[in-house]
Amino acid sequence: MDESIDGIDVLLCGHAEGAMDVVNLKISKLGGITKLRQARDPCVPLGIAMTIEDSWGGDITTAAIAHLAHSTPPEFLFTATDFNSYVTVSTADGAPRRRNGRMAASTAPGLGVSPKLDVLGQPKVEISGFPGGGRSPNNGSRPANVPERLSRAAPAAASRPDHRPNPRVRVWLMINYISGLVFVVLLLLGGVGTVAVAQQSVPLAFLFMLGWLFADVVIASSIRLAAQWEKAVVFRLGKFHTIKGPGLFMIIPLIDQLRMVDTRVLAVSIPKQQVITRDNVPVTIDGVLFFRVDNAAEAIIMVQDYRYVISQYAQTSLRDVIGQMTLDQLLTEREEIAKSIEHHVENDTKGWGLEVTGLRIQDVDMPEELKKMMSRQASAEREKRATITKAEGDKEAAVNLSLAARTMAESPGAMQLRTLQTIDGLGPTASNTVVLAVPIDVLESLGSLKDAFRSRTPGTGSVAPPA
Repeated sequence: MDESIDGIDVLLCGHAEGAMDVVNLKISKLGGITKLRQARDPCVPLGIAMTIEDSWGGDITTAAIAHLAHSTPPEFLFTATDFNSYVTVSTADGAPRRRNGRMAASTAPGLGVSPKLDVLGQPKVEISGFPGGGRSPNNGSRPANVPERLSRAAPAAASRPDHRPNPRVRVWLMINYISGLVFVVLLLLGGVGTVAVAQQSVPLAFLFMLGWLFADVVIASSIRLAAQWEKAVVFRLGKFHTIKGPGLFMIIPLIDQLRMVDTRVLAVSIPKQQVITRDNVPVTIDGVLFFRVDNAAEAIIMVQDYRYVISQYAQTSLRDVIGQMTLDQLLTEREEIAKSIEHHVENDTKGWGLEVTGLRIQDVDMPEELKKMMSRQASAEREKRATITKAEGDKEAAVNLSLAARTMAESPGAMQLRTLQTIDGLGPTASNTVVLAVPIDVLESLGSLKDAFRSRTPGTGSVAPPA
């Protein structure tokens, strides 16, 4: 397996499925020398042959490859690549060189190379902050031609879309000062006793000192300390004996073996999964599973690695549950889906001493074409609602206008008042001029004459009685 190895989980999955004979570990693919070493170390007990290299590089990359190859057992090292023999420009002094098909890492401190700054040029970005508020060895200085905003490029890169920062788990170890204090006190008492015995016999004092020192080491190593959130699973001669902690407790050295278990809530990231919904829509979904160890003995005895196992169960449960849902259900019923996945994981891991406390779906990604279609559908739906709302408004306006016309027809002076109100609404500014061709009073007089004429016309008015 070559380009597909970008994490320990992929490496272990490929080994479990028997998908590889040799694995190619690349520094940039795994995210640096430390992460490559973390991926290389499990390959040795698993019996996986390795090729150690990078996607490409020059002198500096070749030096890192050589150091990693030197620290790998020869029987598991398939090959290592010297990339500086593929390029014509040297970027560092002291880099390994291939001779008779082999290369050797430098014995100088670090990678053993000195970068050629005149070839590489001025640095583009210099990281000046370190975890915990520390500063770089050069006190955060930066080249004069590098803007200050570039020296803080790490947060900006982490905030880009689809670039989530890997959470750094800080492990706080509880230091057992009591054991060291007991060792020192007993050692001082033994020294006093050795001096007293030496006055009688030097050989006897020497034997007394050896015996006392052995007893001192045994007693001091029998005192153990567990933090409030830790449980110590004690195995006596390979068999489960008891669970101890938190606080101080005693064991039998050389006979009892301990396995410390963290009982706090742990978070396991569910990597992105490609799932096809019930209505045949491909989606990519990820999430986070929260759990804690309820029974430390069962978590150690029943499962080889409970973190890895519960992570795999969460991934398969997520695919199973999402595969039974439609896309609309996935987008609208995320809480119910998360509870269903949580229920599946909890049932599958029952009897392992683990308690699932929650599961959250983080991101749902769909193909771009589907996103465009959904956007068009939402736009059409909004346009439909806008058209219906406008039509209902026009209908209500027509009804109100009809009622207003009827009211003004029944009131003789209503039309005149409405006309005056309209004229007043035009504004008092000098730029507005209203011209009435015929005064309103003349129009009303003409209307009255018209009504009188109709009343006197034969056949339209009243008939006078005969004399």
